[in-house]
Amino acid sequence: MRQTRRELTDDADTGGFTANLTIHNLGDPISAWTLTFTFPNGQSGIQGWSANWSQSGAVVTATNMPWNGSLATNATTGIGFNANWTGSNGKPTD
Repeated sequence: MRQTRRELTDDADTGGFTANLTIHNLGDPISAWTLTFTFPNGQSGIQGWSANWSQSGAVVTATNMPWNGSLATNATTGIGFNANWTGSNGKPTD
């Protein structure tokens, strides 16, 4: 599975932002997925939708919901979150 991240940033000057992401399966059909990435600058306070979101330090994990875990070859599903930042708002890694 290939995971494609697309970010849309709003209100960056106020310390908050919104990210909309697309999970894109380019492999065989799957019944579940997990997305993990690392924030570089202490971003926190994840509040997301269309996935089960968790954050441990800088590492963020999103797992499928019961209704969007099965993805056929070339299928996509959209997820997203709001979060906070201080200092700088660098792009995630991993």
